[in-house]
Amino acid sequence: MKQNTTVSTPYINKRNGNYSSVTDKLKNISGIRTTKKYEKSVIFETIEVNFNKLSKNNLNRYQEIMSEIDTPITTDLNLKNSTKLLEKQGFLTAEKYQELKEDKEP
Repeated sequence: MKQNTTVSTPYINKRNGNYSSVTDKLKNISGIRTTKKYEKSVIFETIEVNFNKLSKNNLNRYQEIMSEIDTPITTDLNLKNSTKLLEKQGFLTAEKYQELKEDKEP
């Protein structure tokens, strides 16, 4: 069983030494094939995972790396997961907003 994922990341200068791409982190894991393509101001990184060749340890490494960039590994979309993701990005729930608003009122 295989899975293909494409990650697009904006960039200013592809020679920037501080940029650590997803494909760079995944390239030495057996069972994973990666490519990187620069177009205008976006890097397209394609990741092909062959789960038949991926060991349990490498699967764990893959999941850790992919979770760092907030790329969904599964399609387990529900309200709880969506709320967590939005809060992680700095958004407030209506309940949290009301709590903060009431704390600031005299």
